[in-house]
Amino acid sequence: MSASINLHIEDKVAIISIDDGNVNAFSHALINAFNEVLDQLESTSAQALVLTGRTGILSGGFDLKVMNESAEARSALGREGIQLLLRLMNSTIPIVVACSGHAVALGAFLLLVADYRIGVQGDFKIGLNEVAIGIPMPQWGVEMCRTNISPNYYLRTLLNAELFNPEEAEKSGFLNELVNSEEELSSIAFRKAEGLTVLDGHAYKETKKVARMAEMLALEEALQA
Repeated sequence: MSASINLHIEDKVAIISIDDGNVNAFSHALINAFNEVLDQLESTSAQALVLTGRTGILSGGFDLKVMNESAEARSALGREGIQLLLRLMNSTIPIVVACSGHAVALGAFLLLVADYRIGVQGDFKIGLNEVAIGIPMPQWGVEMCRTNISPNYYLRTLLNAELFNPEEAEKSGFLNELVNSEEELSSIAFRKAEGLTVLDGHAYKETKKVARMAEMLALEEALQA
């Protein structure tokens, strides 16, 4: 287990928390730690997963120090991020994200891979700023927005690179529900995940393949490029 990524099992619900002591930026080390915890999760009997961050932030996205090193470094880290998103997308158990604050770029995509996402009120920003920082949105990102983001927010999210406060994030589709405090966030996310443990595993897995096929195929194609 990593100091940055921790796994806790309570009854039938697994809880993965991300806390690097900073902005939960995804570096090679953090992604490797995440995959190690997901390996551990596969050996448990958990039937739903809650994914959360540290107080005030889910994730600020990729580690910009690595992304700015070179084109090769950016490509290598980006590929690992895509692999992680695809692994989460292929989860055979439902995922609830408890968004504890800011969620930008890859942090926002962590929201979009989930089956249900709950946010907390506060002065937080949620969204995809890729176009604003000079990164063309890849096809897999477009497909994830097409599935999850409300039509009125679709181009605002992709082309305008708008970052939304929690209330707007709920309207846009980044969030499904808002709560008033971090204490509520934890308890409500757990109860939501607990409710999802009653789903039939086979039916969930097979329906998810159909419902999210375009997103999964786009992620797989990005890895083959």
